[in-house]
Amino acid sequence: MVRVIGGVFLLIHAIITGAIWIPPQRGGDLKGFGGQASWLFAESRPAMVALGTTASVAFFAAGVGVLGQQDWWASFAAVGAMVSLALIAATFTPWWSAAIAINVVLLYLAFESITTTQLGGAR
Repeated sequence: MVRVIGGVFLLIHAIITGAIWIPPQRGGDLKGFGGQASWLFAESRPAMVALGTTASVAFFAAGVGVLGQQDWWASFAAVGAMVSLALIAATFTPWWSAAIAINVVLLYLAFESITTTQLGGAR
């Protein structure tokens, strides 16, 4: 049951990540929020969309891996979380606090899974 909840959570996280970063930003509606407020990506939307797509696809693959009981899910979750954190750092606002916490927890869980698997520990 925990595996199903975790896998579904990752799939939902993938959809939300994609919904935030991939569609065109509405600068007038959301001042100080999103890519248009970025110190790094304000003038480079393709880079922001590419990174957002990478994070979203990585989270989706991780969710599929969790649901399929595959050990490789952790690598995809770690990549997605690191890319997502990079996007958050480039567009920081206090509204991102929950996203930061989610990504840090995903990195921790991925690290634990990878090290347990490499050390031959119990699952």
